[in-house]
Amino acid sequence: STQSTWAWVRVEFREAVFRPFPSEVLSGKVIRSTPEGVRVSMGFFHEINVPPQLLPEVSEYETTSGLWSWRTRDEDGTLIQLDIDLGADVLFQVKEVWIDNDSTQQAIVGDSVVEPPFPMRITASLQAEGLGVVSWWD
Repeated sequence: STQSTWAWVRVEFREAVFRPFPSEVLSGKVIRSTPEGVRVSMGFFHEINVPPQLLPEVSEYETTSGLWSWRTRDEDGTLIQLDIDLGADVLFQVKEVWIDNDSTQQAIVGDSVVEPPFPMRITASLQAEGLGVVSWWD
């Protein structure tokens, strides 16, 4: 005979829902800098990408330091270089939120379980006044 066993467990939990909207300004920290742009983390969410075309105008990737730099002029008109350092606090504007509802299934490859890619990614901009590295605006 086939028997079924049931277990009932009472569980309490808290749920936080995060879904930013385009044009929203958020804060985070720079966690990676590559020729493809800058990656930002909010601590609980790490899939925030700032591509080169959305960095401040006249930004360049410095291959020696591995960082992006913004070339601008100070109030005296002197040309200055402001680096986007790893770990820097930044303000960014959400440009696009991409959600993949089909990427929630784990896959088994050989003997290991492969986690799916993040189901949500954000494309952000540092191109408006007040955006970018917070210390630039102090």
